[in-house]
Amino acid sequence: MYQHRVVPKPGGPAVVSWPGYYGGSEWSPVPYDPQTGLVYVSGLNVPIQVSVPKKVPAYKRGFDFGGNVQTVGAWTKKYPLAGTGTFTAIDVNSGKISWQKKEPVAMVGGANTTAGGLVFVGVSGKGIFQALDAKTADVLWQDSLGGRIDDAASVYSIDGKEYVLIASGGSTLIGAGTGGMEALFAATFTAFALP
Repeated sequence: MYQHRVVPKPGGPAVVSWPGYYGGSEWSPVPYDPQTGLVYVSGLNVPIQVSVPKKVPAYKRGFDFGGNVQTVGAWTKKYPLAGTGTFTAIDVNSGKISWQKKEPVAMVGGANTTAGGLVFVGVSGKGIFQALDAKTADVLWQDSLGGRIDDAASVYSIDGKEYVLIASGGSTLIGAGTGGMEALFAATFTAFALP
């Protein structure tokens, strides 16, 4: 994950802050697997460009204070990783990265683990739902769901049979700069039975 923090000066040129307000690991849940000792972190490479007006007016509710914040534009060409993402397994005892997958889109939705050694994760802007080997990150199975996946899967059981439920589409939470699908799709909930 690239990091670059600069504080804009009032009336000065626009500056780039990375990670931006979408964060390096936004609101995504970070599951822990006690069998592997790993946490699984969804990452966003989304910088912001910020400018601040020379004279900030006195606060007034509902008033535009000027300035500008952007997540997309020609300026991002200087940052080839902008809009990409990572999915990283970190050892909680050592703090070291066990493995990391680089993705062409920001990873927003988070993940979930199972006692069976699986990690379920959505490749957000691609609409691809994956089951990974929790220790190696090998893709064991995947399905294209047709809409953004901006949340973590739920794992549950009925009469001893385990299922995984994932929502796709219907998300307006994520904005420009995160890569992949930007258009709104109808929300769909899909349940998969685990073997």
